[in-house]
Amino acid sequence: WKVSVQEVRMLTRGVIKDGALDLEGDDDMEMLNVSFFSTLFSAMFFSTVAATVIPNVDMPFMRDGVLRYVMTIGIGGIPFAFLGLGLSIPGLLQALLIQCRRVVSGEYRERLVRHEASHLLVGYLLGLPVAGYSTNAVLNAVQLFEIQENMAGGLEWE
Repeated sequence: WKVSVQEVRMLTRGVIKDGALDLEGDDDMEMLNVSFFSTLFSAMFFSTVAATVIPNVDMPFMRDGVLRYVMTIGIGGIPFAFLGLGLSIPGLLQALLIQCRRVVSGEYRERLVRHEASHLLVGYLLGLPVAGYSTNAVLNAVQLFEIQENMAGGLEWE
């Protein structure tokens, strides 16, 4: 059941403006791109700064710029850790980025509250009992019980 932006605008009496709804999920993808490239460029910058600022340390276990080398490689490897985290455990990366975005953007915080409230409302209107609700959840603030069909053909709550 598709609803157009014009129908939403009409039903909300003009409260919803053009561009207010992200129907394709482009906003989240753009945030991921910005996060990665800001990590990449800041790591490049800070590893260059580390390579030029850290002096040669003359200690028995760190000779000939070993500290400079370790710091430069460590800082320069942060974007690879970002990519590795995104490939191996994307849910954790998503939770981390959502949490950062919630702290930075009040508009995004309000959007998440309305989004999760709509989950709660739709679940209630469909007659699904609420299993749990959290006001500070990162991914799913509303948990609903799932419906299972039993052998007799009726419905039972899990």
